[in-house]
Amino acid sequence: MHWNWKDKAGWFWLPFGALLFAWNGGLAGWPEGGQDSWNHFLYARWAWTHPELYLDQWGKPLYTFLSAPFSILGIRGAIAFNIACTLLSAWLLYRSAWQQHWHHAWLAYPFTFFAPILFGNTVSALTEPLNATLLALLIWFFSTGRDRLAVITASLLPLVRSEGYVLLAALGVFLFLEKKYRLLPWLLSGTVLLALAGWAIHGDITWIVSSNPYIRFEQESRWHPGSGSLLHYVQQQRHIIGSLGLALALAGWLFAAFDMRSKEQAFGARLVFLLCGGMAAAYFLAHTMIWWMGSMGSHGLIRVFAVIVPCWVMAQLWLVHRLAQYFGKARWLPPVYLALVPALAWFAYDGNGYPAPWKAGQAVIAPPPQAVTVQQALAWGDSMGLQNRILVHQLPYIDVLLGIDPFTKPELARSFRIWSIDWRDGFRRDWMPDSCLVIYDGYHAARDGFLPLDSLMAAPHYRLLKHFPHPAPPEKGSTQFDVWVFEKRQPFSSRN
Repeated sequence: MHWNWKDKAGWFWLPFGALLFAWNGGLAGWPEGGQDSWNHFLYARWAWTHPELYLDQWGKPLYTFLSAPFSILGIRGAIAFNIACTLLSAWLLYRSAWQQHWHHAWLAYPFTFFAPILFGNTVSALTEPLNATLLALLIWFFSTGRDRLAVITASLLPLVRSEGYVLLAALGVFLFLEKKYRLLPWLLSGTVLLALAGWAIHGDITWIVSSNPYIRFEQESRWHPGSGSLLHYVQQQRHIIGSLGLALALAGWLFAAFDMRSKEQAFGARLVFLLCGGMAAAYFLAHTMIWWMGSMGSHGLIRVFAVIVPCWVMAQLWLVHRLAQYFGKARWLPPVYLALVPALAWFAYDGNGYPAPWKAGQAVIAPPPQAVTVQQALAWGDSMGLQNRILVHQLPYIDVLLGIDPFTKPELARSFRIWSIDWRDGFRRDWMPDSCLVIYDGYHAARDGFLPLDSLMAAPHYRLLKHFPHPAPPEKGSTQFDVWVFEKRQPFSSRN
């Protein structure tokens, strides 16, 4: 892999993409991805201090390892890492098309940048952009005839996201159809490497299964994240790939299906239809079934489809290439392709609900509503001289804001999660330290922390200090975005 200094497309589009996402990031009041972005950042930020975090399967080992140097710079550093991932994905897809002499390969850049789901989740600390980069890299390896490197790259996908196993299964079908049987064992190389590392450190040969957060979620069944229609993701395509992007990709796959019979077009067509189409279809069907069944903590999130943006882009590029071949040097064709760029941009902004870029001063990514009341609670605590108290909460961005290490030993910790409060048997087993402050938000504390507000209100060990109602609740009487501050104190029976 090397940079072509005469690459005019790269010289224009890569700086353009960097400025585009930097602009979105600069106007962002918050990273996309909510709680998950802050948590992934904390894993990467504190992995230097706690090396065991590099193998944590919720944090995702490969993401934590690669983003850790950037996370030293704060959340902006983690966002910069994801921007770099999206830029690299676009360049790899461009090089894949260019390597095969596809016409108008430069469209790989706007197709990638303006895919709504990737456009909206690049300014984050999520794992999806890195997963998309690995997918683009394996496509590039296949395009250049380096099949073994492509398969080894694919084997690393589960180290970034658990759905990587779905993509590995689709790739295995592709290798079987291509009669590349000797490459099949390499699909497990990344998983074997992770399993051996976990075995060496944790002493458990089954660690890779027993510590998988989604398997544990299914086993514990502490709460149900919901389920939905089999058509859920079909109905969300406007926000995932956009109507225009979807039409172009489907047309590209249709062309590729017919072109597989042509000797001249067979290689590119099989790459687009069997490899990219197969992975996209498997991924779509897997998430559809998981959401329909209400399993694996799906929540019906659409951002997971940022992973397979490279598959859509390759199908779109194939359509452009074949139309250029069919119409030859028609003068009207280049202007049509140029017109795609603003059209794709419109779908990207519209699909994410972002304000137009010329509307300066408007936050592209607004903070969540409860951030207002959380800030009020923290400011109140400082004004009351409580800033040195141990905090118990369910909001990782509090740890980020205050520079707290949430992974240190309990005896040294400055914060705990609300789920650590043991409220069984009337809080008799509760081991939270006296004088700690509980910052209880009306959404995550109950849903993720498993502690009902009524139980905390009735606990003799805890005293309500202050209630911060949200100034604009979503509906009358709603306390979803309110915050309550409690103080842990000794039980009445033990006081002098």
